Amino acid sequence: MDKAIAAYTAKWFSKGLIAAEVAAIRGDISLQDDHFKVRIVRDDTEVVAAYLVDEHALELRVRLPADWPLARLVVSGPKRVGVDEERWRRWVLGVQHGAGRVVERLGVFKRNVQGHFEGQVECAICYSVIGVVDGTLPTRPCRTCRNGFHGACLYKWFSTSHSSSCPLCRSDMV
Repeated sequence: MDKAIAAYTAKWFSKGLIAAEVAAIRGDISLQDDHFKVRIVRDDTEVVAAYLVDEHALELRVRLPADWPLARLVVSGPKRVGVDEERWRRWVLGVQHGAGRVVERLGVFKRNVQGHFEGQVECAICYSVIGVVDGTLPTRPCRTCRNGFHGACLYKWFSTSHSSSCPLCRSDMV
């Protein structure tokens, strides 16, 4: 019985609903800005939302199944940089299980990502918000000057300078 309902919905309703969702996403100019880009791929059934930080892209893929809205959105995050696993999982679940249209869910995702990266200061060693080596934020602060550094950048600094001092204020960091 469930398969028959899903097949009936896919045949008579889902194509029009998916087309309406895709049109709403294409028409919502508030989703697009310098850092956040949304594009439609795979025969208008998959949405790719990418947030650019420095030269890194945080990416979320949302696929609308053939029997949507009976079936859940298929959400994956192939590129997760600068965000811890637990927070990323909450964002993905918010898009997958959230209420409202897909365009509204993408708007919530965009606000979450922007709020996360807003006010982040670049690492004073590599001059990047996202670490080149491990894709993390600068979370290792100096106790004196309060500047943040990536752990990998500090490791390289300590090993090449043969010192455990802050690269900016030269106070001891260990």
